[in-house]
Amino acid sequence: MIILAGSIIVTLTNQGIIEQAETAVEALDIAEVQGLAELKWSEAYTDGKRTQEELEQAVIDGLKKELGEEIVSEYTIVVNDEGVDVYLYDTEWLSAIVNTVPIPKGFVASSATGENTKNGGLVIYEGTEPVTDANVEEARRTRNQYVWVPIAREDFKTEFIRKDFAYDKAISNTLGTDYWEVALDVNTNMPLETQDMNYMDEITLNEVKAMYNSVYKYEGFYIARYESSTSKTSVSTEGNILKPFDGFQKSVAFARSIYPSDNETLGAVSTLVYGVQWDSVLQWWLDTSAVSSVTESTLYGNYKNHVIKEGDLNSDAKYIDWDSPDCYDGGGYDFDCLLYGGRIRRVAYDSSGKSTLTKAIGIIMPLSSGALKSAKVNNIYDMAGNYSELTMERYSDEEVVVRGAGYSHVAAGVYSFANDSKESGTKRLRVALYIK
Repeated sequence: MIILAGSIIVTLTNQGIIEQAETAVEALDIAEVQGLAELKWSEAYTDGKRTQEELEQAVIDGLKKELGEEIVSEYTIVVNDEGVDVYLYDTEWLSAIVNTVPIPKGFVASSATGENTKNGGLVIYEGTEPVTDANVEEARRTRNQYVWVPIAREDFKTEFIRKDFAYDKAISNTLGTDYWEVALDVNTNMPLETQDMNYMDEITLNEVKAMYNSVYKYEGFYIARYESSTSKTSVSTEGNILKPFDGFQKSVAFARSIYPSDNETLGAVSTLVYGVQWDSVLQWWLDTSAVSSVTESTLYGNYKNHVIKEGDLNSDAKYIDWDSPDCYDGGGYDFDCLLYGGRIRRVAYDSSGKSTLTKAIGIIMPLSSGALKSAKVNNIYDMAGNYSELTMERYSDEEVVVRGAGYSHVAAGVYSFANDSKESGTKRLRVALYIK
């Protein structure tokens, strides 16, 4: 069912009775409420009601009569002239629901062509100014962007898992296997309260628990549209800006600093992408037929055997040359090469000829984030080729799992490893968001 951007979002609150209703709500399956809401909508439509206001009032009144206001107050009801959807969303941290996708406070859903469908990758932009076809190019260069990855609640236990796509099998979340991230309860697919992992400090455990609960509650998460940077290192002229690729711990701190968990104005929290999120993105691509393979990514990744012809790159594309005066002034790497302000958007370059860069087969040519048009899948760039990316996934206490191959070879579903205490000029990071 398609919920239009103009849908009415109805959240019924009733002070003093919400806590009393918790037991009843938990006992009532959301599918039952959904079914009843659909029945009330159909009855109202049959009675000749057509406007959103009429349908909304009929559905809410019908639900309250059947279930009681205490129970109905726990649900968010989205009603329009096409139908009705029922959610357990907490609207304190939401600004809207667009095409059934929850939009966190402090962000706006794009209405630009190609960016506003759930299956095609609904894009949100930081800030509240609307994004339309008229201003989307400027917004892409200047505002942080994230793409919604849907995880249906009924599929949470079977689909929100880490996978080894090369061998078509799920990877266990227990210490001692090839790769590990967090130990999960096999019955609920939620993180266990205690973790026998050296890197799992209290902050990380609280973060991963909040992330898993959010994915279940809101039926998805956001992932950064772009890789985080185009520079080898990320330093300001003063030398005091965090270098996000100078080891795993600094990368984690860098990602968390964008939208900290204790911020009180934004409805989202930023983290370094988890392996389970990476794999969920790839599975979503396959499920929506956006790609036919995540282990053979030659059609949508920048790597040495990908031929780049004139017109294949976006107009602000840039070939990364560490000794270029655009990036290096002899004393340090220039701040403009950092994509600073989110490290997850591409940056604008006005130099002539950038859009006509070409590359023959066999040439290694790392590009600025989001440069290659064909590297976009469901509105997400560069998850295959260009740069490999650090994740929260581990191979050992000393090594972190790196995803997405790199510019020498390409495959969105491959794994590699990096020492978690060393800087790397060939790796980047990607931020993910969960709704509070």
